[in-house]
Amino acid sequence: MESTPEAENPLLIVFKKINIQLEQLAERELRAEERERKAQEREQKLIERQEALHKSEVALAQDVLKFKDSVEHIEVRMKTYLSDYFKHLPKQSIVVEEQRLSIDSNTQKSLYIFLFGMIISGLLVYFASPHVDVVRLEHQSQEIESLEAKLDYMIEKNPKTAKNYEAEKEQ
Repeated sequence: MESTPEAENPLLIVFKKINIQLEQLAERELRAEERERKAQEREQKLIERQEALHKSEVALAQDVLKFKDSVEHIEVRMKTYLSDYFKHLPKQSIVVEEQRLSIDSNTQKSLYIFLFGMIISGLLVYFASPHVDVVRLEHQSQEIESLEAKLDYMIEKNPKTAKNYEAEKEQ
């Protein structure tokens, strides 16, 4: 029986095994860096969406304030117009009743409660969604790690599976 010097030298075998393990470790590290990069990209996209949402909410609040100011301005103009109009009317012959069309106080209170609830729920969503996303991303990373551990275990358990996996990976 002929034996090669490599098969006889256990030191070479140990070095080869160490080299293979180092290559596997490097591959795992690259995959971990890729996962981390993707997570950071997702987080950046989420931050950008939140900023856009915040800007749109601020713009909407400004529009609401402008509308409210314009309504108040119209109301002030109408009051001055009506007061001037009633001053110039003859006082003897005309009886005038002033009726204002307005929202009932209960309806107005309900409207304010509804708007307040919408603002509160918007703020809760705005401040809670980053936390929910962090929890979701942590859960996904744990699932990925467990699947990788299962894959490593299956590769160790069945070398044929490892060869098939590497063949699929190369394709």
